[in-house]
Amino acid sequence: MTTVDSSRHLPLAGTWNVRDVGGYPTRGGGTVRWQQLFRADALSGMDEAGVAELIRRGLRTVIDLREPAERENAPDPFSGPQPRVLARPVFDGRMGSGGHPELETVYERMVDDFGAQLALVVRDLARPGALPALVHCTAGKDRTGVLVALVLTIAGVDRDVIAADYALTGEYLGREFVAAAQARLAGYGVPQRVQDNLISCPPELILRTLDRIDRSHGSVENYLYTHGVPTEELTALRTALVENL
Repeated sequence: MTTVDSSRHLPLAGTWNVRDVGGYPTRGGGTVRWQQLFRADALSGMDEAGVAELIRRGLRTVIDLREPAERENAPDPFSGPQPRVLARPVFDGRMGSGGHPELETVYERMVDDFGAQLALVVRDLARPGALPALVHCTAGKDRTGVLVALVLTIAGVDRDVIAADYALTGEYLGREFVAAAQARLAGYGVPQRVQDNLISCPPELILRTLDRIDRSHGSVENYLYTHGVPTEELTALRTALVENL
């Protein structure tokens, strides 16, 4: 597995998992531009200094992948016209609450049943003037992890690097976050084995998810095109994100 530079982490008070996905090499000799795409956990606890820091970095767009109830309970802290905040719930209220699905099942459903929601976010990022952008959910792990894996694939990043970036979440979600998540899941009656599974981020999981897309659509590009992202927008996003050396 390729080692990923952990200095990309932004230690903003009230957050755990804010980080820049720039600097990754792409096929053809390019590099993902720094300070163009950030991924994060929930931002509701971020203080004014954290908000100011992201604005100082030129942030134009925040894309919130959480469901309405999550946003209501922990709203984003941005109040001005910049950055523009877009609510893009991945599961669109249709994930259901029955049982305690394995994490891999959640990922399978995400790419099988919610491709249109993922594609809409890719279109948001491809929009002229959208970058720099930040994409987040509650932990910055699952919904954000899949979305960022799709975008890095479009940029031409190799999958071992994508998997290493995905696994970095395990370094940044500290003990307090994990303990709070476990307590919340236990309150819902989720068994310990399932709790441990839901808060894990094994790199092979994101690789299996991308492979699943390849098997069903031939490639991530075809998957996104099938779900409504025009080829020219995929090209525009790649051009915006990749610096050719």
